Amino acid sequence: MGSSMIAARIARKLVALGFRVKSRWWRGRFQIAAWLRGGRLTIGKNVRFLSRVVFLGSGAVILDDGVSLGFPPATASRRPIMLQPRESEAVIKIGEGTWIVNGTEMIARGRITVGKNCRIGARCVILDSDFHSLDASRRDDPGPTREVEIGNGVWLGLEVVVLKGMRIGDNSVVAARTVVTAPVPPASIVAPPQSRQQPL
Repeated sequence: MGSSMIAARIARKLVALGFRVKSRWWRGRFQIAAWLRGGRLTIGKNVRFLSRVVFLGSGAVILDDGVSLGFPPATASRRPIMLQPRESEAVIKIGEGTWIVNGTEMIARGRITVGKNCRIGARCVILDSDFHSLDASRRDDPGPTREVEIGNGVWLGLEVVVLKGMRIGDNSVVAARTVVTAPVPPASIVAPPQSRQQPL
């Protein structure tokens, strides 16, 4: 074996070691943040922290076996994933084998459930509440909250926004930059329509 091949093998091992150390650091920071905020964590087997993940809120995050958080080669590689179960009773549950890419934000006042083997693209936003009243005189009042449920095998493209009360059926695909405002049947493909304006 030539010296260049040996050097390349050593370099690959050093890179892999560095990444394992960084992954443990990200996981540890996530766990400490949850503890400091009074949150609750359930982390299954073989959960991978491949980028920085931020815990905000005082509720529960459940990561089932084989969940992957982050994808270094993706866009938004420097942006953390944010999981925010805002109130103490709020829950964010991520199903087995699901992969969430950098920059995604999930904010729950009630419950957000993501099924098994989903792919959540970079900079997606998933919300189960309006967080503010539509009435201008009561803007700072909390808006309505309704559970979000994303089925198994769903693929959300880049910068998809999923709003409160939405159900996305199993094996559906939501195209990049779609705002999901209506339930999605199983095995469907959803793409953004032309933007429309409507009065409140």
